[in-house]
Amino acid sequence: QPTRKSTVHHTGLMQFYIHHRSTVFAIVSGGLLGAALVLSLGGNFRRAIFHNYLLMLIFAVLFVFWVLLFVLSGGWLSDWLAFASSQKIVGDGYEPMSEFYRLFLMFLIIGDVIVCLLVEKFIILGPFSDWCRVQFPPQHIHINV
Repeated sequence: QPTRKSTVHHTGLMQFYIHHRSTVFAIVSGGLLGAALVLSLGGNFRRAIFHNYLLMLIFAVLFVFWVLLFVLSGGWLSDWLAFASSQKIVGDGYEPMSEFYRLFLMFLIIGDVIVCLLVEKFIILGPFSDWCRVQFPPQHIHINV
């Protein structure tokens, strides 16, 4: 027969699992959207994503879909994706993810994407890249094969 202590411990683990799977889903899906945007800025021999209107429309729809997942508390979207923001998904006896935690996580992921965009634009494709090309031209790098 389980004691009260083991029941509380089991409840804590289940609560962690319910929030953990939603957090991992949010980070991975937000990271993939961010990577799609960051890695398609263009470069010397390719056009940026902003020139492909259909792809931008699909990206915008997916981004709105992703934001609604965080903002809506217990709506049809979170129920459909089993996101732990409604009591219906987490079940009785467990707490759904708080609104503060969901918004904090969303802004943390958006901040990460913004930092990645700035690094890509100003370091990888920007002035730092130009400086590296001047300092280390291809003919000065000798590779013995």
